[in-house]
Amino acid sequence: VLTMTIASNAKAQGTEVTLDPTQVTVSIFPLMAHLEAKVGEKQSVTVGGGLIFTYYLEEIQGETSLETFSTPFFTGSFRNYYDRKRVNKDNLRNNSGNYYGVYTFYSFDTILSDSDFTLETDLNSFTVGPVWGFQRNYASGIHLDLSLGIGYQFVEEFTDQNGFTLIGGFEFGFRFNK
Repeated sequence: VLTMTIASNAKAQGTEVTLDPTQVTVSIFPLMAHLEAKVGEKQSVTVGGGLIFTYYLEEIQGETSLETFSTPFFTGSFRNYYDRKRVNKDNLRNNSGNYYGVYTFYSFDTILSDSDFTLETDLNSFTVGPVWGFQRNYASGIHLDLSLGIGYQFVEEFTDQNGFTLIGGFEFGFRFNK
């Protein structure tokens, strides 16, 4: 009897996840566009792409300079959403929930620009692995997504750089569905 009471209370406190057929988001951090499409009652696939900008200080022959580079990337994932507990759904929109799934990340050749305005290229890399994450879409249009996991990275030509790494992402932007 105690088990049935606890199970019914847990079910009553849960907030069921509902998914839109599709949703489009644009993130300002990182700069990217993202599409999520429903493929099951609580499953979706996502695709996205954009640019990552990196800034760092480099010291060459006693002089320090600010170096920058941008990397085009592509992401994709399969997500399985599960019901949340104790979440105030009044200010949340569809596709707000916790999920687990498979995450992929492909980084294209990096475009480097240094203080002499020369361009160089780096190597392509592909990363895949399981993640856990949560996504929140607020009635105001704000979109947040955070996922974390451990994946395996494949680096073009340099197999000694292949190996396990942390994967996932953070998105802050806006949702464009009604």
